[in-house]
Amino acid sequence: MRLPPAEAVCTLVSMPDWDENLNLRSFDLEFNVVWEEASHANESWVFDRLHYPRPQPPLTQHIHARFMTHGFGVPTIFVNGYSFMRDYGPPPTTQEVEARGPVDIWQRDFKPRVQAECLKLRSGDYDSVSAPELVASLEAILTEATKVYRNTTNVIFAFMRPTSVLIQFCEAESGDEGAGLAARLLQGYGNATSAAGFGLSELTELAERLPAAAAALKAGNHDLEAVEGGAEFLPRLRSYLDEFGWRAEGWNLEHIPTWAEDPSLVLDLIGRYLSDPERSPAAALRRSEAEREAAKRELELKLDPSKLSRFRELAAAAIDHVAISEERALWQLQMVGSVRVPYVALGRKLAAAGVIDVANDIFYLTWDEVLAAANDVSKRHQGDVEARKAELAAQEKLLPPTFIGVAPSMSRAPSDLAAVMRHLRGYGVEPSTDASVINGMGASRGVARGRARIIVNLSDSERLSTGDILICRTTSPPWTPLFSIAGGVVTDAGGILSHSAICAREYGIPCVVGTQVATQQVPEGAMIEIDGTKGSVTILQA
Repeated sequence: MRLPPAEAVCTLVSMPDWDENLNLRSFDLEFNVVWEEASHANESWVFDRLHYPRPQPPLTQHIHARFMTHGFGVPTIFVNGYSFMRDYGPPPTTQEVEARGPVDIWQRDFKPRVQAECLKLRSGDYDSVSAPELVASLEAILTEATKVYRNTTNVIFAFMRPTSVLIQFCEAESGDEGAGLAARLLQGYGNATSAAGFGLSELTELAERLPAAAAALKAGNHDLEAVEGGAEFLPRLRSYLDEFGWRAEGWNLEHIPTWAEDPSLVLDLIGRYLSDPERSPAAALRRSEAEREAAKRELELKLDPSKLSRFRELAAAAIDHVAISEERALWQLQMVGSVRVPYVALGRKLAAAGVIDVANDIFYLTWDEVLAAANDVSKRHQGDVEARKAELAAQEKLLPPTFIGVAPSMSRAPSDLAAVMRHLRGYGVEPSTDASVINGMGASRGVARGRARIIVNLSDSERLSTGDILICRTTSPPWTPLFSIAGGVVTDAGGILSHSAICAREYGIPCVVGTQVATQQVPEGAMIEIDGTKGSVTILQA
C-alpha cells in the first residue's frame, strides 16, 4: 500500500552549541527526503532498529531527542515519526572507565546516580504547583535527567570489548558456530532481567497458595482488593512493581504507561502462568546454567590443548557482560519510565482544564503547544490529539530504511564500534532471494515450528498462545516474560548480543535476530519454521 506524500517539518535537535532547524518536506513511504539544508544530505542519518524501532508522537520526540543529545552526544531528526541519528554510536569510553573498569565504576558510581535520579523524578511534588510553574521547570528537569542517563552509555565499549575478543577467538577456532557457542558462555549468571522473571514466578507461586486470588487472576479479574487473599498478594505485587514496574516498554516510548501505573499486563501474565505452570519463567531460567556448561565443554573439546588456557582467560574476562548489559537496560528503561511522571502530572492539569481528555494525551502535543496550553488553557487540543494518534497508527506500518542521506561506512569505524554494530545491532545479514525464506542471525540454537504472531506492542501480547513464534521488531526487558510462552522468537533488529538473543538463550528457545523484514514479510498466523542455529525463517504455510 502506498500513501500520498506527506508534508512535515522535522527539527534537527543537536548538541547544545548548535542552533539550527532542518526542514524535511515532501517525503513518502520510502522515506525519500527533500532537504532544505543541502549540506545535511551529505551526512549519514542512521535508524537504530534495535533500540528505537517505533515512531513517536510529538512530545515523545522532544524528550527522546534530548536523551540522544545528552546520553549519546548525537543530533537527531525525525521522519514519519521515526528517529534518525547522525553518525550514531555510543560515546567513547573515558579514561576513568578504562582505568577503573566497567564493573567497578558502574556499581559504585554510575548506577547509584541513575537510581537517585529516577527516585527524584518520581517523588517530585508536581501536584502542588500551578501549570505555568510546572511547565517552566520541565526543561531543567529533562536536561538533568538526560545528562544523568549518560552514565548508562559511557561504559558500553568497555564491557563489550572482552566479549568481542572472546567471540573472535571462538570463531577463529570453531568456524561459523564459534560465535554462537561463545554467546552461550555468557548465560546462566544472575542478571536484572532474569531477576524480574523470577519475581513473576514468585508472585505466581504466591497466588497458587491463595485459591480465591488465583481463580480471579485466571479469570482476568484484577480487582483483588475485595478477593480473599488479595490483602496478602497486593503488597507483594506493589513491591515487585517498585523494583521493576517503572521500566518503559522501550527506549523511546515515553508515551506508553508503565506497569507501575497500569499493572494489568503483569496480572494477565500471572493469570496465564497459573493456567499453565510449566510456562512460569523460573523453570526455563533454571536450565540456563546447564546450557552454559554444555557450551563450555563443547568448545573445550574443539580446542587444541595449548589454547585452553587462553580460552578460559577470555571467558573469565567476559563473565560480567550480561549482568552489566541487563542492569544498564533496567535503569535506562527506569529512567525513561520515570521521566514520564512530571509530564503526566502536567497532563492531569491540562485534562482538568479541558485542554485534553486524559493526562497521557499530553504526549501527542508539540512542546510549543504544551508551553502555550500550560499558560493559556482556553484552547482545546483534543482534535489535534486524535489526528496525531491516527497518524502514529499509520506510521507504525512503515518500514524505515537503515539510513537516510549518505550510507554509513563501517569499514572506517573504530574496531569497538564495528563490533557493536555487528554483535549488538546485527549489521551484515545478507537478504534472501527466496520469498519463503528470510535470513537473519542465529542467536539461540534449536528449531521450532509454530504460528507466527506479529506483536508490535505489549498490549497485544494476549494474542500470543503457547508455542507460537513471537515475531517483533525488537524486544526490551519488559517483553521477556513472553519468552516463556513463545516457542521461539524472531526479530527485525539485533545481533547475537542483543537483548532478544541473550534472553532467548536464557529461556532456552530458538531465536533468529536481525532479519530486518520479518514483521513485514511473514504473514500473521502463518505456519513457520525457525532455525536458531542457521539463522533462517521459513514460511511453510501462509
